[in-house]
Amino acid sequence: MIVPHSFLRYHFSQTALCNTVIDQPTNRTKDVVIEHILGSLSTDTICYHADEPDDLVLMQQREWDPILEWFNARFNLNLSATTSLFQLSSVDQSSLQPLATYLLQLSPWALTGLEHCVDCSKSVIVSVALFEGRLNAQDATNLALLETKHQIQRWGNVEWQHDIEAQDLKSRMAASLLIASLSQR
Repeated sequence: MIVPHSFLRYHFSQTALCNTVIDQPTNRTKDVVIEHILGSLSTDTICYHADEPDDLVLMQQREWDPILEWFNARFNLNLSATTSLFQLSSVDQSSLQPLATYLLQLSPWALTGLEHCVDCSKSVIVSVALFEGRLNAQDATNLALLETKHQIQRWGNVEWQHDIEAQDLKSRMAASLLIASLSQR
């Protein structure tokens, strides 16, 4: 007997993450995953501010700077924001030891979830803040999509694009956090 299902797209992120942890299709070691996450820090969205228009600059300072300050304090780092697209944020590799130690203590489930969250949000800082309970999924999504939010305020919302993008990102980030949280129990 065939039982018809309806597939709920928001379940796919959780399934994909679970399958990734169980099957390890890329055969990457924990060290390789950590290296990827640490490498993403030099291109973290939160470290790249606009130099215009003024309202976006102020929005980034108001929303992004506090989470960057928290991250720096939490991991004893000295990351700063730049307005240059041609200058990668400099990260002293030797200063990353507290963050590397944090990542090493994560279970394979949590580490896979965090890496997925980093890749989706383009931000190690936002992802770690979400995993540390500093942000919830909605706030993390808002920070990751801050520039889009500014565009919406300026030019208007395109429901079929902006709303779907925000909900998709939030569901992916929440799925990452859920997988990590359940693995710690």
